[in-house]
Amino acid sequence: VRALEDKLKETEGRDAGDVITEEERVVDRAGVYAGISRAMLVSKIFELNDIILETA
Repeated sequence: VRALEDKLKETEGRDAGDVITEEERVVDRAGVYAGISRAMLVSKIFELNDIILETA
């Protein structure tokens, strides 16, 4: 928990583009999802999951 709190303090007030980790860059190379909130990303994941289930 302490490490996460420290990371949060480091990233406070920074632009979302500055906070993207190397791990996130590997997954989203084009930066398509870099500008959206985590809530929007989770919503998109659920939406895609529903589409996959409908087609299966």
